[in-house]
Parts: sequence; structure tokens; C-alpha cells
Amino acid sequence: GRLSARFLAAVSRHESERIGERVSRSKQQAAAEGRPAGGGRRPFGFTADRTSLVPSEADWVRQIAEAIVGGASWYSQARALNDADVTTTAGNPWNSGKVRKLLASPHVAGLRTYRGEIVADTIAPAILDRDLWELVARTRPPRSVGRPPGDRYLLTGLLACSACGKTMYGSTAASRGYRAYICQSHGKGGHGCGRSIAADVAEQH
Repeated sequence: GRLSARFLAAVSRHESERIGERVSRSKQQAAAEGRPAGGGRRPFGFTADRTSLVPSEADWVRQIAEAIVGGASWYSQARALNDADVTTTAGNPWNSGKVRKLLASPHVAGLRTYRGEIVADTIAPAILDRDLWELVARTRPPRSVGRPPGDRYLLTGLLACSACGKTMYGSTAASRGYRAYICQSHGKGGHGCGRSIAADVAEQH
């Protein structure tokens, strides 16, 4: 009985491995031919089958990319989408992280990846040319761990809140997902009114 059980288990494992190899080869071939991976929610800018563009959404992607390389903040572009009542394909509002993720996706540049490597051009048309896509990718803020360096906030201690006159300090809040100067209402420099302004806007001004 134990011999039979071991034999059946070995056969089952062998069949499972063969199926896994066939699926892997199929996915690799699809990637090499530029065919979409499928599954999940459709990407913003593309039709459900991922072979054609949704013109209105593709125009937004181009507009945002050009604004970013022109010096606009990620937060301002998320706000522009929300102000225009443009939602994600899940029907949710945008934030700066979602905008960065959208423009970082290789498929907006017509590139197909497999296991993290670019392997082919997609069969769908590109929304951005590759040079612009790579330029946008280089403007993405680096991931940071712990407290951000103080020199990221050039105006800390130099700005005064227009509402209450208190000094404003630089802060990156996870809940907002963008750099800001805050009239702090607690902690260091507290007793302010809590108002904030986007750091990119203040620094550019």
C-alpha cells in the first residue's frame, strides 16, 4: 500500500511539473511575441483586451508625462485627474502613487516584459515614445527609508503660514503621499493651524 501510494504521488508530481513547464513556456512565448499577459483589471489607457488604446485616457497619459518632465509634481497631476472627474479603471480617485505607477508601467511605452525584463514590443500601440517614458522614469522620486534628508526641504523655517503667521516645516506624510510644508499643530514647532502647501509648488515659486 505504501509503495503504491508513493508511486501515485510521484506520477502526480511529475504531471504537475510538466503542466507547470508548459504554462511557463506558453507565457514566455506570448511575451516574446508581444502579446498581453491578460488577467486582472485593464490598464488605464488601453481597452479590455489590451490591444488598442482608449483615446481619451491615452491623451491624459501623454499630458501627465509631459507635465511631469516639465517640472509639475505628481500630486498636481493626480489632482488634475480628480478635478476632471477622471477615475482609475477601478473607478477610484487618483493619488500621486497611482500616477507614478501608471507612468512607470512599460506597457505605456509599448514594451512587453517577462519576469521583470523587457523582451519585446507589444502588439498594442505605445502611448508614450520610449525616450519620454525613460525620462519620466528618471524623474520618479527615489524610495526612502526612515526620515527623509533635511536638504529635501529647502524652505523649512523660512515660510510663514498665511493663515496664522506661524513658521512652516517640511514633512512627508504617508497619508498624503507627497512632500509638503506644514504649519504644524503639534510636535516640534507646534501651535500652528495645521494647514499645508505642496513643497514643489512653494519651491518653484
